[in-house]
Amino acid sequence: RFEFCYDCRIGKHDFDEARSVYIYEGGMKKSMYRFKYSNRRAYAKVYAAHALKAQEFWLERIRPEGIVPVPRYKPKERARGYNQAESFARALGERLGVEVRTDLLVRRKETRAMKTMSREERRNNLLLAFQGRECGVNLKRVLIVDDIYTTGATADACSFALKAVGAKSVYVMCVCVGRGD
Repeated sequence: RFEFCYDCRIGKHDFDEARSVYIYEGGMKKSMYRFKYSNRRAYAKVYAAHALKAQEFWLERIRPEGIVPVPRYKPKERARGYNQAESFARALGERLGVEVRTDLLVRRKETRAMKTMSREERRNNLLLAFQGRECGVNLKRVLIVDDIYTTGATADACSFALKAVGAKSVYVMCVCVGRGD
């Protein structure tokens, strides 16, 4: 049995550590589809409760000072009506008693959908897509949250941007992780 997931065994990342709650398969694929595309924002509370149960000791160890949801491109967010990563972040932040910061990271450009992209195509697609903002607060330990972790390209791009403005440790929590091996 491996200590690291397939993705972390094959490459280095800009984030310090990542965790997920579920594996992206079977019923979770259907659940995530409804969460993302059918306005099932209430699912975020269930995902957060399960995240705390599954990753309680890890969250206690990393002690995040702020939770940062992966930002969506604003026109896409307006069209959908919400950002699913932010819904999860708010539910998680409420349970942890940690502030959710939507002002520390901005998406600077629209990116193409990455469902069918290779690892390298994903990284290129996200090049300079995110920018960190200092906003007068110097958080040292930040937890980025997103819906699905596939190759880590989004987590890396966000982590790089946050570390560029002073974050010392950046951790990632996703609702689901895709199987890589």
